Amino acid sequence: MRSSLLAAVAAASLISASSAAVAQTAAPAAPAASVERTGASVEGGSELQGTTLWVAAAVALALLVWGLIELLGDDEEEAPVSP
Repeated sequence: MRSSLLAAVAAASLISASSAAVAQTAAPAAPAASVERTGASVEGGSELQGTTLWVAAAVALALLVWGLIELLGDDEEEAPVSP
């Protein structure tokens, strides 16, 4: 009994919610007066600002130096001596 009552309430709420959503859709209201919009100033918009480029360059240089050290380093390690 209780489950059928809950199912009926759920069905009624789904139906009423969809009809309420359809009823609320309306055409947008016309603007009261014509208003001209202007854009913001973009001075210096094409210039890179901040230190991002410098950090990326420093990381790339560090990786290059590390790679050269690994490539040109002395690979002859002393073999372990067993007593």
